[in-house]
Amino acid sequence: MVSGPASFHQGHGALSHGLSHGDWQLVTGCRAPLLIVRSPGRQYYRNVVAAVDPFHAHSKPADLDRDILRLAKVVQSRAGATLSVVHCYVPIEYFGGDLSRRAPADSPFGDARLEALRALCADAGVSPQAAKLVAGAPHAVLTDMQRAGQADVVVIGGLARGRFAELILGNTAERVLHRGSGDVLVITPSII
Repeated sequence: MVSGPASFHQGHGALSHGLSHGDWQLVTGCRAPLLIVRSPGRQYYRNVVAAVDPFHAHSKPADLDRDILRLAKVVQSRAGATLSVVHCYVPIEYFGGDLSRRAPADSPFGDARLEALRALCADAGVSPQAAKLVAGAPHAVLTDMQRAGQADVVVIGGLARGRFAELILGNTAERVLHRGSGDVLVITPSII
């Protein structure tokens, strides 16, 4: 499924109005990587962002990060782009505040997170300098990067959960598709 900048699908309105439950089930049920094109598609990708979570929050499979990095490297290589491997996290003191804004980094936990992120990069054959640890809600960080021109395409994992679980846990990929402005390459577990 590929979409232009104005709409995601016919009959349900523009992507800016969100994905229907059926749309999201199609995205997460796809057995191949799915590129959702929101840009005009007139230029090559300059900045590829791989969104990973080395701590596997919310029962995310460990292999999914490796698949994200493997595919992000292919896109980066073919486009001649830069690759950033981004792990977003919400610091403990951040709860109770506005989760759509970035929080200040917390160094004791940040150091361990950055070390784990760099180890994930090294295992995937990606330069540790590509690792970027950012405090803030993942969907907000990634959509901010898109708007700032720092992420022409976000490579992200998509997990299918029940709607009740998605309300409690959220779904970063779905929120980036809903609120973002750039292209998104969604990978589901165990497809590569």
